[in-house]
Amino acid sequence: MGAKPGIQSKKLPATETASPELSATVAFWGIAGLLFFTPFFRGLFFPPEMLLACIIVGGTFLFCVYDQVLRREIWQPRVPLDWAVLALVPAYALSLLTAVHMRAALGELMEAAACALLYICAVRAVRREKDLDTLLTVCYAAGCGVAAIGILAATGLFPFPGAYGNGVIMSTLQYKNALAVYLVLLNVVGLGLSVKEERLYPKLLYALGNFLFLVVILGTQSRGGWLIYPAAVGSFIALLPAAYRWRASFHLVIALGCALAASRSFYEALRAGGGASAGLFVLYGAAAAVALQAAYHFLARWLNREEVADSTRRLVAICSLGYFALVGAFYISASAGAVAVSGAQVLPVQAARRAETISGADPGFKQR
Repeated sequence: MGAKPGIQSKKLPATETASPELSATVAFWGIAGLLFFTPFFRGLFFPPEMLLACIIVGGTFLFCVYDQVLRREIWQPRVPLDWAVLALVPAYALSLLTAVHMRAALGELMEAAACALLYICAVRAVRREKDLDTLLTVCYAAGCGVAAIGILAATGLFPFPGAYGNGVIMSTLQYKNALAVYLVLLNVVGLGLSVKEERLYPKLLYALGNFLFLVVILGTQSRGGWLIYPAAVGSFIALLPAAYRWRASFHLVIALGCALAASRSFYEALRAGGGASAGLFVLYGAAAAVALQAAYHFLARWLNREEVADSTRRLVAICSLGYFALVGAFYISASAGAVAVSGAQVLPVQAARRAETISGADPGFKQR
């Protein structure tokens, strides 16, 4: 589960210099602040917020360069992802040669440069696995906030411009497809953090967050997000070490099962004008997700005791597999539109109807 920084530091000859610890701490938490707050500024899809973000990212990068000067280090791209991110900037610069709208093209170049600079800062700041976990947790917390705002906006408890309209949740990102993909990726992050965690209370928080993500993903009406979700989580679980796969699978189906059950009643209540009362279904689902996660935690600890018979372990495993298969079948059949009747019993009506429009012959399906 460990991860090494993607930027390799190379020491220069040491000289007398000021202590770099303060600058490194400020740079690290500056990066964390950027990762946390930017999703709340309309996803940085609009020029005013994007321009401000580019300025802040540039300032943060300069501070990181200053920190490198204090440490007498230079960084070098080491893994393919480093080169891929850095290559984005010249690629966008070359596109200016054939740009139809130069102003829009320059804006895209600024965005690519800001992403590359932020990536360099983040990778350089991650010197230990604990640092990586901290930044991922910050991103995860931001995603929880984005999901909560989307749900609260849908119920009318927290009016946020553009967060909900025509039965679709767009939250602070203002685009349903972008929101769906953003939450799918953070759901994967949440699974990764939860399987590493041995304490109960952090596991409960991850179960709650993953539940909220799934409720909002269903509410985005994003077919692309629904198609990406099983591929993303499935690939992630398959690539995990064998010791973590079953734990990640059960963490997944706990949140997914509760989200499917709660979402149907929640979105139907919204369509009927329930407003704030519809939020009760989300609370019920969240409570169920937390309770099931706690039950799974204590059950796993009990099964690991030596006095538990192997036959008992096999029985629990069979029951767990049955729950896993049931939840997985409902999601796959509903999202693919293969069994519309079964899907309609689980998903919200709007989501089920939207899922039925997915077709392998649809150009949009192939593009996604």
